[in-house]
Amino acid sequence: MKPPNPQALDTLRQRVRAVKERFPKGRTALIQALHEARWLFHWIPPEAVAVIAEELGVHEAEVREVGSFYQYFKFEPVVGRYHFRICTNITCMVNGAYNLLEHLKGRLGIGPGEVTGDGRFSIEEVECIGCGDRSPAILINDTRFEGVTPEVLDDLIDRALKDELDA
Repeated sequence: MKPPNPQALDTLRQRVRAVKERFPKGRTALIQALHEARWLFHWIPPEAVAVIAEELGVHEAEVREVGSFYQYFKFEPVVGRYHFRICTNITCMVNGAYNLLEHLKGRLGIGPGEVTGDGRFSIEEVECIGCGDRSPAILINDTRFEGVTPEVLDDLIDRALKDELDA
């Protein structure tokens, strides 16, 4: 994967500075700064780690250390444009999450941790996204979908294929 362009890094720098205004002590802004990088790049490239560390006055190792604790922050480009997170925790599991996962794998031709050849889709199996009462649930990027059926999943995929999915 090629490095982010300088303009995108400048955008990240501006966003991190804005976050720092809301959270003036460097470490308190770290998680939000990581989110800013994730939203911009869909993963956390090394160049973004360097910008965040510099702007917040922390070591790059600390940025990676904090980010690696959370499932949302990826330090490798392993996510597609539409990153499907399927909750397979107990409540989602008994309500059909594994059926959804199998359906998604069959439809996209990839499994968890993989990205389609065109970079459009990726799948991740996650423990919980906090929707047990409306399960099974998935996240596509940061947009939550609840009570998902194979038919709903097909509609979401079809909309993504047409770039009509706002996620």
